[in-house]
Amino acid sequence: MMALFLCTTFVQAQTPIIQAIEFEGLQKTEKDYLQRFIKTSIGETLDSLQLEADARQLRNLNAFSDVEYKVKKRAHDESIITFICKEVKTLLPIFNFGIVPQNEWVKVGAMDVNSFGKGIELSGFYQYNRRHSFLFQARIPNIKGSAWGVSGNLLKWSSQEPLYFGDQTVQYNYNNNSVQLGIFYDLTLNQRLEIGGSLFQENYEKLNEVSEQLPGPNQVSLLKWLGRTQYSLKQMDYFFFYRSGFTNDISYQLVGTEGQADLFNIVTNDFRWYKRIHSKVNIGLRNVIGFSTNNDSPFAAYVIDSHVNLRGSGNRIARSTGIVTLNIEGRYSIWETDTLAVQGVGFVDTGFWRTAGRAWITEDAQQNVLIFGGGGLRFIHKRIYNAVFRIDFGVNLKDVRHHGLVLGLGQYF
Repeated sequence: MMALFLCTTFVQAQTPIIQAIEFEGLQKTEKDYLQRFIKTSIGETLDSLQLEADARQLRNLNAFSDVEYKVKKRAHDESIITFICKEVKTLLPIFNFGIVPQNEWVKVGAMDVNSFGKGIELSGFYQYNRRHSFLFQARIPNIKGSAWGVSGNLLKWSSQEPLYFGDQTVQYNYNNNSVQLGIFYDLTLNQRLEIGGSLFQENYEKLNEVSEQLPGPNQVSLLKWLGRTQYSLKQMDYFFFYRSGFTNDISYQLVGTEGQADLFNIVTNDFRWYKRIHSKVNIGLRNVIGFSTNNDSPFAAYVIDSHVNLRGSGNRIARSTGIVTLNIEGRYSIWETDTLAVQGVGFVDTGFWRTAGRAWITEDAQQNVLIFGGGGLRFIHKRIYNAVFRIDFGVNLKDVRHHGLVLGLGQYF
């Protein structure tokens, strides 16, 4: 018994105790903000597995391209832990551009995903697609070191939208002015629950009011409110621009209109999966499934769009009350240095949607199925967050005359 006691005492004495935790390489990010993402703490015994998990958690933050750690042992079985952080620039421009005949657009703006070194996300953009739109948005996580955060945005969106009345499609000028507020809570470091709401004014004005043959009202103005709940799960590992793991976001929205008793629901699930199968090869998959219960209304919730789901299709070419899309992408690193990289990309984008007022499966349902295939390039700066300049060219595999070029910043998904 005495021998067991002496052996246990000897092992405990040989286990280093953490005296201090330091961060090396920080220029903008605040140390207090990072403390929430590590479980290693001062006064505990050294645990190399936990240190590796902490480094991986820090690596997955938007502020860093890579994080390693080192242990410095001192006298009296004490040690100092230092996390070596390779911080990236997080203030970058927003630029997206699409070229489809009679359907061009450009978007410019800026975003910072680590404002004030505390993980605060601020962004704003201006878009022109023969009309003018803009957005200002803020997300503030971990208020006073807690798991709580707040979000909000102001949006003015203007576009040309197709609305459906029976078998006929009518083009409208669409305006949406909205304000949105929300709160969110981090259930764990990888799980988040968010609730919020918005108030918005929608206006529809028919492009050709003089044509009596066109169905639908000439002009509609609707004041609406929306309540929203979203659950997010994220199990991802990042290494510079490579990704492995998955994310899943499921949201529920309840929408009401002033002066109307009927409410309707919108449910959307967005699943993304990535796998690094070779030192130079990354594959990715995105699946979106969504539906709304206002199927008899022409004012549908979902869109088909080059920038959103089908590369090469055009800017908001269709609206729908239900949607299923699948994007599959292979990325191969053609050239790479310590700071720069070039990827070649091949992709297939598939979409199937339900037109307002109609069932999912009809005799002409194939008209609502589009498959685009294509390729592109990614020009990547590894020391700047999400600094990926994207060029994609997509072709409709059912009608090769339908194609388009899509440019933007950041990976498509």
